Amino acid sequence: MNGVRATIGFEPGKVVADNHPPIVETRELAAGDDVYPEGELIALDADGKAIQYDPAAVDPQGGTNPAKKVHGVLVKDADTSETSPDCVLLVHGTVKAEFLTVKGVAADADAIAALKAISIFAI
Repeated sequence: MNGVRATIGFEPGKVVADNHPPIVETRELAAGDDVYPEGELIALDADGKAIQYDPAAVDPQGGTNPAKKVHGVLVKDADTSETSPDCVLLVHGTVKAEFLTVKGVAADADAIAALKAISIFAI
């Protein structure tokens, strides 16, 4: 039997720079009613689902809010209201700084530094 079970394709959009081969992964999105734009910085919740990175998130008592730890950058728009929402994240490589956002606002120097700490380099 020569069936194809699945194929994975990657089309770099506007945010991925082409001077370094990107490493990407697919993650399930936490359900919601938002559309995250390409270039949005993403964190992972306690269940490993993609959520918006939020360096100003309030920590729970005795812990750290997982939204404060950036995990990657969306490489295409992601709709959290879909039945089984998922997204494609760049987790290593280079990105174009002018397209990066944090909660829909242009990424600042602290956000760029957080990316650099996990080997994502904004140019």
